[in-house]
Amino acid sequence: MIEKRQKPGPASFFYERATFVWIFVIFATACILFPQYMHLAESKFLGIAAKTSPEKAISKNLVLIEIAKSDAEAWPWQERRVVSLYNKLADLGAGLIALDSDVIRESGFVGSNVGMKTLETAPLILGYEFYPSLADLPADKNIPRLRRNFGKISDLDSISLPSIPRDDSSMMGMLGIARNEISPALSGRISEGFTNILSGQLGLPIKQPLSVRFMGRTFPSYALTVYSKWRGFTPIIADDPQGKLVGINVGEEQIKTDANAAVYINFESEKSLFKKISASDVLEDKISPVEIRGKMALVGLSGKSIFETPAGKMSSLEIHATALHNMIENSFLLSWVSWPICIPIFLAVALFFAMLTKLASKLRKVFVAAGLITMTWAAGFSFLWFYRIWFPTIETSAFICVLLLTSIGWSIVARDLPRFKLSRDFGWRLPKSSIEKLVINPRLIRAKGHLCEITALAVDIKGFGGLTEKLPPEALVCFMREYRILVSETIIRYGALIESWTGDDLKVIFGAPLKMKDHSLYACLAAMDLKKTVTSNVGIWKNNYGIERLRLSMGIHAGKATAGDFGIGYGLMGGALEAAVQLRRLNRMYKTSVLVGKSVFKPTSGAVEYRKLDPVLLWGEVAPTTIYELLGEAGTIHPTSANYPDALGAYLDGDFKKAAELFGLILEKHPNDGPSDIFRRRALSLIKNPPQKWKGVYR
Repeated sequence: MIEKRQKPGPASFFYERATFVWIFVIFATACILFPQYMHLAESKFLGIAAKTSPEKAISKNLVLIEIAKSDAEAWPWQERRVVSLYNKLADLGAGLIALDSDVIRESGFVGSNVGMKTLETAPLILGYEFYPSLADLPADKNIPRLRRNFGKISDLDSISLPSIPRDDSSMMGMLGIARNEISPALSGRISEGFTNILSGQLGLPIKQPLSVRFMGRTFPSYALTVYSKWRGFTPIIADDPQGKLVGINVGEEQIKTDANAAVYINFESEKSLFKKISASDVLEDKISPVEIRGKMALVGLSGKSIFETPAGKMSSLEIHATALHNMIENSFLLSWVSWPICIPIFLAVALFFAMLTKLASKLRKVFVAAGLITMTWAAGFSFLWFYRIWFPTIETSAFICVLLLTSIGWSIVARDLPRFKLSRDFGWRLPKSSIEKLVINPRLIRAKGHLCEITALAVDIKGFGGLTEKLPPEALVCFMREYRILVSETIIRYGALIESWTGDDLKVIFGAPLKMKDHSLYACLAAMDLKKTVTSNVGIWKNNYGIERLRLSMGIHAGKATAGDFGIGYGLMGGALEAAVQLRRLNRMYKTSVLVGKSVFKPTSGAVEYRKLDPVLLWGEVAPTTIYELLGEAGTIHPTSANYPDALGAYLDGDFKKAAELFGLILEKHPNDGPSDIFRRRALSLIKNPPQKWKGVYR
């Protein structure tokens, strides 16, 4: 007997809404204040660490040649004067000379007066700039002109890395390149690197890319080009086995970066680490060769492009030199500010907080939170000081504040609010994002029935009966718990509703209770992901339970279904669900894994790959419908694709003799192909007992 639910009284009605207001005030305050607090504290924190870090000796490998506008000869210099400076530095024994983009842009340097022999003595590096977005595009430029001027890959090979970025690479892309127009004869001898210095949310150039994408190529930064030329190697993009960018290889050394090819610059001191020499002194022969010989000479303007950094104001030349110094000393900041690191820290902090504040007063919770924040800052400062690791200090402190507010708010909020009720009823059936939407619009799960367009996915394990007999009860319970958790987590990532679990039988709905665009496609993607996920876990289950093989059977069908509360909570019923179950069962006959109906095939045929089977009469359908085997992502080629279409065409046209011969040829090469086997056996049977009216439907 189903108990009749009572409507909440006026007091409960008011109390629920009052708690909603309380929650809104808490989290609105957090959202407004915490980002500002984090940005301000992060800036101060990095500045303190930079200014109080141990003072380093002046770099032995770098020397900065500064061009001041107060030089004897009026600025801007002509190209000949820049070449004279280069020749002077080469004569003094500089191992490598690099010109900042400011110098090149102001002087109009094109390299026409640079000699080939001089280049062999002291390699020359030129800086250039790129346009990361339309907002950075100069007013006199436009995209068609940009493509015309810089659209040839062959023109850019001299400044690009040999690495080709993946199509899904997260590396920063750019709109165009303001490349230097150097002499064609020297374009293969002079190296180039981009000099853009990008400021983050703090307005500080803390994080800088070492490489960017443009027209299917990757391009090195100014500092990376100088360092690679100094080492004598070509930089190569390094990926992990999953294809995620992890760094840049220079010879046998790997510079660790994030997935965007960016690094965190370690500003080690407020005092300069670099020897600075006036360009005028070099031209007037006032500099001893000892100060230049064998070093990397970075040439730039002393009063141009000044940036605010954690260590104080720096010119772009000093920032590039700092990044280069970090490469030489392998002293980049190692960032731990990422979810894989933050989540365990947050969990540990939350557990510790919960242990210390269990049944405690609100005032004690404030003291505990203050102590945890103090410990977090002490740990963050220690990691940065001793190990150059950027610990998630700000994020952890903010998390503790949120934890405190949540804990205080939770003690006030009633347990039977709609949000918590939905989480309790749908937490294992829907993703959290869908539950939050249902909180805003609870009418979507109203008890009154209504029709909706959905896609149903039915899943079970092939040979599950034998599996239950093989496993001991205790092992079966553990395995099914792990299997259900794995399958549920995989499915709901695609916004699906788990309609029911019965043994190994699973029914999943896409498109209800929340409407979903392309719900058939999401169902197909979820099925493919589920198949891969289960296959990848077979090794674990083999070690734990002795399960050698686990094969899934899945059916997908789209149509209308009735949604509502049928007495035991929200659910759906209709022909689409039953058809999906029938398709799931047909996998055993065709020896396939995933079958879909025509209603799913039509809207998804361009995004995923299918193999056509034959028309069947599904429950609830008035006419036969063609079914298809889901093979994989678009472009997946099945081994039988050479002869299969002709064989199936002959079978459907009623030429059973030809069909049997063609399917036989397929089975000679692929004896385990289920559809070919069943169609051949049917064809041989139909040769002996030909049907009077053949429409392709085998009964």
